Amino acid sequence: MLVDATGRKALLASQQGAQAHVADRLIGAVTSAETSETAQWTLIEAVEDGWWYSAPLPGARMIFAYMTDSDLWKNPVWSDLVKQAPLTFERAGRLPIPPPFQIVSAASVIRHPVTGVGWMAIGDAALAFDPLSGQGILKSLETGTRSSSAIARYFDGDAGAPAEYESWVNETYRSYLSLRSQFYRSVLRWPGSRFWQRRAGV
Repeated sequence: MLVDATGRKALLASQQGAQAHVADRLIGAVTSAETSETAQWTLIEAVEDGWWYSAPLPGARMIFAYMTDSDLWKNPVWSDLVKQAPLTFERAGRLPIPPPFQIVSAASVIRHPVTGVGWMAIGDAALAFDPLSGQGILKSLETGTRSSSAIARYFDGDAGAPAEYESWVNETYRSYLSLRSQFYRSVLRWPGSRFWQRRAGV
């Protein structure tokens, strides 16, 4: 039994014909900077076309990520984006935050199927969550645990174990989309924003 743990690339699942079903176009523009802040906490700050994430790193550094949709990322002026997030700017010591060194996909996605003859996908190769959910690590651990149980049962003669795992993945994703909608609907400051409008429903 091969286990696809290749993350969002889902190399094995894709080779086996699994299709990605994507719920949005979320991307993250990621950068880091030196900081003198000692507080060990994460900050999430909403802005008109997305939201900012910041968290401390080892070595007196901090990671910053601006999250928006890929079609809304149109040659933006980075300094203007930073100015839209006063709490994030304050956290950076009111110093310029360097432009992003990486643009990564953060879209909500599930693959169909996530199991097949001799293979099974786990973690982001099976389903990937919006970072706002804060469930990425939990989801990866849980898919690993459940898939290993399904594999053990399969080799013990339970032919239906992989299908049960797939059903659990599908239900987990449906529940996640409902929770994701609740999070995004709570932001009401920009009723005309395409970013927030797109996430108002499941």
